[in-house]
Amino acid sequence: MSGPVLTSTDIDQTKFGNDEYQIMKSQFPEETDETIVRFLIARNNDVTKASAMLTEHIEWRKSNWPVLKNTCMNEINKGKVYVHGTDNEGHPLMIYRVRFNNSSDRDVEEMGRMIMFFVATAVNAMPADKSKFTILIDRTDFKKE
Repeated sequence: MSGPVLTSTDIDQTKFGNDEYQIMKSQFPEETDETIVRFLIARNNDVTKASAMLTEHIEWRKSNWPVLKNTCMNEINKGKVYVHGTDNEGHPLMIYRVRFNNSSDRDVEEMGRMIMFFVATAVNAMPADKSKFTILIDRTDFKKE
C-alpha cells in the first residue's frame, strides 16, 4: 500500500509512520490523508490515542459544524478577532485583540462559536500547500480586569 498523499508542504513527514497511517486510514477511510496525518502527529504516532482523538473530533464536528456567522454576530461586531493577510511563511493570519474581550460583556458560548467561525475562515483562506495558520495575540492597550 502507498503512503498518504499530502499537498501541504509544511507537514513534517518524519513525524508519523506509514504503517500507523495505513491503520488509521483503514479505520477512517472518509477522512483526508492530511487529517489522518495531523492526528497521528498530534499523538506522537500512537494509533490508539490518535484514533480516540479523531473519533471525538468527528463526533464534535457532527454536533457543532458548521458555525453560522449569524450565530455569533454580537461577538464578531466587537472586533475581537479577524483574519487578515498572511505571516512571513504564507500562512493565514488570525488576529485576536485581547483588549476587546470584556468578561462582563460577553456570552462565552457565542464567543466559542465566533472563534470557530474565524478558524474556519482561516482554514478556508489557506493556500493548498499549507496546513497551518498563525494566531497573533494583540495585547495593545490590554488591561487586566
